[in-house]
Amino acid sequence: MTGPGTKAESEDLWSWYDLEYRACEDDAWYDVYVVLDATAEKLTVKYWSSSEYEILFTVAEFATEAQVDDLAGRFRPVSMKLEDNECGMLSIRTAVCATHAIGDDLYRFYDAVIEAVKISGGGRCNVTNGHCSDNVVLAGKYPRGNIDLRGSFSNMHGPIETMSWFLDHGVELKTEMDGRVFPASGSSSTIIECLLSEARKRGVIVQTGKTVTSVSTTADGKFTIKVEKRTVDFVEFVEADYLMIASGSSEQGYKLAAQLGHSIVKSVPSLFTFKIDDFQLVELSGVTFPKVRAKLKLETILKSKPEHTQVGPMLVTHWGFSGPVILRLSAWGARDLSNTDYKGIPEYHAESTLVTFILCWGGTEYMMSIHSDTCNIHPNSDA
Repeated sequence: MTGPGTKAESEDLWSWYDLEYRACEDDAWYDVYVVLDATAEKLTVKYWSSSEYEILFTVAEFATEAQVDDLAGRFRPVSMKLEDNECGMLSIRTAVCATHAIGDDLYRFYDAVIEAVKISGGGRCNVTNGHCSDNVVLAGKYPRGNIDLRGSFSNMHGPIETMSWFLDHGVELKTEMDGRVFPASGSSSTIIECLLSEARKRGVIVQTGKTVTSVSTTADGKFTIKVEKRTVDFVEFVEADYLMIASGSSEQGYKLAAQLGHSIVKSVPSLFTFKIDDFQLVELSGVTFPKVRAKLKLETILKSKPEHTQVGPMLVTHWGFSGPVILRLSAWGARDLSNTDYKGIPEYHAESTLVTFILCWGGTEYMMSIHSDTCNIHPNSDA
């Protein structure tokens, strides 16, 4: 491609820098654009970090095809930028291009692998449930996929087996009154390090810069996995006895599962807080209630669903409602809420020491009465 001669020639100069280049000097990645002069047989790499800095490559520098491939492998599309509040979507072993500070206001970007995502369970990591030893009953507490979970829970991954595994690997656990099990250290780092340590002991190898583009089965029941590099023309086929797709919400994972004959049900958000745009919530921000009965009734659902009523702690935040009862309600009503497009308008009325909320959610009003020790959400009978 060609580049701008001056900034005035492009309203959006940044759009020219559509590639990343891994420099030979420090192996760091830089945003660049390239200018190809076919007549002079030269390639110029221009850096965003310094508009005056550039690298010149000529045809005479490359004697073999391997040298050309090496140069091509140093370019790739610009990495997707993540804001701080988006980092929670990353998972362990995800390949990223991370910032590394090398001085005051001086940074470099290097390839890295996520070893820990520590924002989990309030920083503690909710390991399992210690009050339910019946694996079938526990699986039934999951809004979706509970039938599929029964096999795993029943065979080797139930709460008892999970707790025993961590205890055998030196992790002390504690069970809270509501059944949630956490590391006794109170830090998710304890769980993370235990899992990473076991992976290292078992010789798990992490490869970056590659992507699985297709999978298939062989006549003898094995898997054939097609692996490609993102930056060069490279393809390899790997045969495996077992295949685990752990891609989270990535569309790539769904495509691979479909290639193996699985049907894919469209995913919708789950386990989310209720965001309500009303400045009056700011004054109540931080107010918690230990036991709330929350009922969700939507116009699109003609009959009441038991799972649309949940009981548990609730937190009022500056953006709406949160806490276990709201998260459970969002999980069980995930698809129904999606069908209503998550639209709602809250109204608030104060009466001396009693605060009454009328919450219109999904086109239906709910009255929410808050006393000093109770909080109830229920359909507004006056609506």
